[in-house]
Amino acid sequence: MLRRLLPFVRSRRLLLAEATALVFVISVLDSTLLPFLLAAILLTVVGSTGLAGGAPFHMRVLGWDAARLLSFGTPGGGDRVSILLVLAGAAAITVSLKCGLDARRIYVTHRFGHLVARDLRQKLFAALVAQPMAFHEAQQAGGLLSRITGDLSGLQEMLGVQFFELVQAPIAVAVGTVVLVALSWKLTLVTLCMAPAVTYLIARITRRVRRLTTLRHDRMAGLNAYLAERLASVRTIQAFGCEAVEIAEMDRLNRAYVDDAMRAALAADTISPLSDAVALSGMLAGGLLGGIMVIHGSIAPEHFVCFFTVAPMASTYVGRAARLSPIRHQIEGVMTRVFMLLDLVPAVRDCPEARPLARVKGAVTFDGASFTYADDREAALTCVDLAIAPGEVIAVVGPSGGGKTTLVSLVPRFFDPTAGRVLVDGCDVRNVTLASLRAQIGLVSQEAILFNHSVRDNIRYGRLDAAERDIVAAAEAANALEFIARLPAGFDTVVGERGVTLSAGQRQRLTIARAILRDPRILILDEATSALDSESEQLVQAAIRRIVRGRTTLVVAHRLSTIRDADRIVVLDHGRLVQVGNHEHLVAEPGLYQRLHELQMSGPGAMDHLERQA
Repeated sequence: MLRRLLPFVRSRRLLLAEATALVFVISVLDSTLLPFLLAAILLTVVGSTGLAGGAPFHMRVLGWDAARLLSFGTPGGGDRVSILLVLAGAAAITVSLKCGLDARRIYVTHRFGHLVARDLRQKLFAALVAQPMAFHEAQQAGGLLSRITGDLSGLQEMLGVQFFELVQAPIAVAVGTVVLVALSWKLTLVTLCMAPAVTYLIARITRRVRRLTTLRHDRMAGLNAYLAERLASVRTIQAFGCEAVEIAEMDRLNRAYVDDAMRAALAADTISPLSDAVALSGMLAGGLLGGIMVIHGSIAPEHFVCFFTVAPMASTYVGRAARLSPIRHQIEGVMTRVFMLLDLVPAVRDCPEARPLARVKGAVTFDGASFTYADDREAALTCVDLAIAPGEVIAVVGPSGGGKTTLVSLVPRFFDPTAGRVLVDGCDVRNVTLASLRAQIGLVSQEAILFNHSVRDNIRYGRLDAAERDIVAAAEAANALEFIARLPAGFDTVVGERGVTLSAGQRQRLTIARAILRDPRILILDEATSALDSESEQLVQAAIRRIVRGRTTLVVAHRLSTIRDADRIVVLDHGRLVQVGNHEHLVAEPGLYQRLHELQMSGPGAMDHLERQA
């Protein structure tokens, strides 16, 4: 899973190289230069054995004598006060340099984490919008939102400062260990004697951390999905007085998430104290052995002092290094969830031989088209044969669940038929590119979907390069110009999330204007007026009569009064095409349409009875 991050990391290789170089330099300063300067200051003050040439102390490490070098380059020929001032100045410069480099490292690593997470977020969004409708209908929007925001925000932190701090730890430990071995391999061995046992324990703990981290993210996804659904349904919750019930359920989900999060945190946080305890125990054992060795003269006191100025610096990084494995497993846990979505191959996609569809006349043919949803045993459509001529207006009616929306959804390939074909101007829609097919189709659905942008931008969504005069003309054709003029900022008025500041009729007229601006050859109206009051319905119907002229139109309708003027009416029942004809013919012919018409004329109660039977 970490290897799969490489393409995203590789594009940020300059930042990665800079961060790695900074981490290496800071590690060297922390684990060698600063400890040696501290040891030199201590030895300058208290003195040491083996003094020669007026040197204030003796510190021979890796074949060179630091004190003698200092005495040669210090004013006064090696005066202890002068050397002490030089050492203090060198320590101050080193600390300042380290702090400056550390500040730069924090900035670079933050930027690295943000950019990698941004690239992943963009890739993930592109993958999700490419998934067919069947996928989105089976998912909870809040759960998908959690993947894009929550998971990647955590990954961003782990790939940023945290990750590079942990990368710095092994480097500092390795450099410090080399220095400690050079000073005394015996003391080093004693100090590290418990490391293998702790490494084994940490490996056991990290496996638990990975499992709990994945569970925690799943809990958060469920919590986000619950919140998104309930906050979008506050009106219903309040209307039925279910606030207490929902608050109790929220409390249950919230507690479950916190419990899992605490278990994951407890498992991860156990590693650092365990590592610190081992490091301190090792230092205590090393100090005891080193003291005995100094007393017996088998090690110089200055080497003992130097060893125990380097060892604490190295031990501080041991705890960080121990946390590297849990962080890696946390990253893997997050990436498993992210790549699970990135790896999904859209069921509806361009085939390798797909070609662009030229401007069509608008002939649509259903050739034995059948469709079954993945989780259903009963087919939503069964062997539908229907030929629609260019410019013909076809109404699709039938009881709820009869397959009306499924049928018209096959034309823009929201779904692909599980058997049979759908053709546009004689071309199988599966053999042309999705973009070229959908560019020639306009859709107005029952739920008027608007974005939290201006009126102008919502209409322009039908054709992003449209000129202002075309937008105004489309609004006028949709009977929307009058109410737009009354809005506070006219076309610049922001309509709110899903168009909440507008009435249902106003929202629907804007979606019709959007479809008009697209100038489609094929138009799909999916119960576009079923949720409107009588006045709004009249305005919308007038706009629809204007937009359908000269276009192949598929009208899904519930109220039969709205489709009397259709060229043909197609009646579906349990996914089967049972009748085809115009209104006068079907009313006179015994069958489902006649019953639907009689029931609607009898009133809504009779229609509800038919719906229950269906």
